[in-house]
Amino acid sequence: MTPNMSLRPVIPTSKEDEEALYQMRIACGWDAPRVSAWMKDIESGQRLLWFIVISSEGDSVSTEDKKDGILVGMIALVLENENNTRNSFSLSKFGTAQICSLFVYPQYRRGGLGKAAFLEVEEHAKKLGVKMILLQTGTYENNNVPRYEKLGYQQVEVVPDWWAADWLAMGEVPTAENSSATFMEKWL
Repeated sequence: MTPNMSLRPVIPTSKEDEEALYQMRIACGWDAPRVSAWMKDIESGQRLLWFIVISSEGDSVSTEDKKDGILVGMIALVLENENNTRNSFSLSKFGTAQICSLFVYPQYRRGGLGKAAFLEVEEHAKKLGVKMILLQTGTYENNNVPRYEKLGYQQVEVVPDWWAADWLAMGEVPTAENSSATFMEKWL
């Protein structure tokens, strides 16, 4: 059963939100150094970022108590990225956006929060006029590819060494399991 959840926009001028976001990125193990840049992207309107919030009692989270709920994760929607040259399909002003940076704290996983957040962000994207959602995920990571396929996403491309440079920069050895990325799309 999915707990009642809501999405609360990250406030780009809030130091508390920036710190909460930073702690989530540390917990998930990636992109913590990018949080400051993300806050600027939120302020410019290029990135929409939400906290996944549940109420402390498990009741529904109303607009009034979103700030007081439990922050259990985050999800982002990148509206355009004209400078993205790493993937073969561009994120542009032509009706595409990318859902990225989905994270739910481990103790809140397996209850449908990530899926519920994903579907809510898709609805938000539709209201903004987005025609296609793009995403990238680890090819061998947590059965993510079949999970996204169940949500209607189709594989576009697999890039075996997509994250190899990132692993090397962290002093780690890239492997097929940790370096391969699958790019997916869904028409809304």
